[in-house]
Amino acid sequence: MPFVTDSRFAGYLGPAVPGPNPPQDDTWEDFLHDVFAGVTGLDPTLVRPRWQEEPPLRPDISVNWMAFGTTNTRTDPRPVFIHIGEGEGYDALQEMEESEILCSFYGPNNEYYQSLCRRGLWVEQNLAVFRLNAVALVDTTGFTRAAELVKERWWPRTDMTVTIRREIRYNYNVLNLLRAQVDLNAQPPGETRLLNREIDTADPDIYPIMLDTGIGVLGVGGGKVLGVGQTL
Repeated sequence: MPFVTDSRFAGYLGPAVPGPNPPQDDTWEDFLHDVFAGVTGLDPTLVRPRWQEEPPLRPDISVNWMAFGTTNTRTDPRPVFIHIGEGEGYDALQEMEESEILCSFYGPNNEYYQSLCRRGLWVEQNLAVFRLNAVALVDTTGFTRAAELVKERWWPRTDMTVTIRREIRYNYNVLNLLRAQVDLNAQPPGETRLLNREIDTADPDIYPIMLDTGIGVLGVGGGKVLGVGQTL
């Protein structure tokens, strides 16, 4: 089902295009690949995403290589929406997303390369690419030895987890409200009270409405709300 263009139309809104849409799927995986290849110094062809649709051949036992994959992602309980009145207006969504990435290192020097990765991620110069992409390093764990028995041989392997947090932003075409014409009602217990009939936001004589503050008198004055100091 296609998204509607903007809030002038009934239906489902999707993120605005173009917009600050965060990288997902292969694009996000490519970003992580380049980071891990950079901090370990491994040949980029030997830094591999896990669970590929077409898995490549496994490198020889004598080759040092790495596999990585996101195993768990946590998000904020709910995103923040802020309306931006610039131009025709839009709603800006902001949310933080925290992901755990399992990194496995294989080969005769697997511990050395996991050490390069775990410590290299904290180097300020290496963190620059994270900051440019609204990503923060949260934690790197110690490592677990997890050798694999393949073809009657134990293939050395160590695992570690990298936790990162990134900012998610989307814009939605919720346009500025230019004018509204409504009847305003309050529903206190036991009754429904008309506060103002046929409110028009283009009318400069609209009174300020303050509920449950003791300021002003509600429901009197022919449907108008009486402000501070006003009498019938």
